[in-house]
Amino acid sequence: MASHLLQNLQQYADQVLFLKNGRIIKNLNNKAETKKYLEFNNSSLINDILEESNYQILPNQTILLPIDELSQDKFDSIIHILLENNVSFTVRKISLEDLFNKFYE
Repeated sequence: MASHLLQNLQQYADQVLFLKNGRIIKNLNNKAETKKYLEFNNSSLINDILEESNYQILPNQTILLPIDELSQDKFDSIIHILLENNVSFTVRKISLEDLFNKFYE
C-alpha cells in the first residue's frame, strides 16, 4: 500500500519504506522498532550539552536524541540540565512523521 497518511501507517503497517528519487532511503520494520528517543525543543542551551552526542534536529526545531547511544552519566547530565532549565521533554519512539520531515523537508 502506498500512502501519505502517516498516522494510519504508524498504526497499521508492519514495514514502511521511504522512497526518494526512485530509491529506498529507509526501510523501517515499524512493529519491531523499539529504539527510544529523548525529544525536546532546540535552544542555545541545548547546543552546549549535546556537542558530542549524535542527535537530529527536525525542520520544526525538535531535537531527537537516541537514548541507547548515551552513557548513563551523559543521560543523567542531560536530564538534569533540562529539568534545571525548565525545558520540557518526552521519551518516545520515532514517529513516521518525524522520519518524513527528516527525509523530505
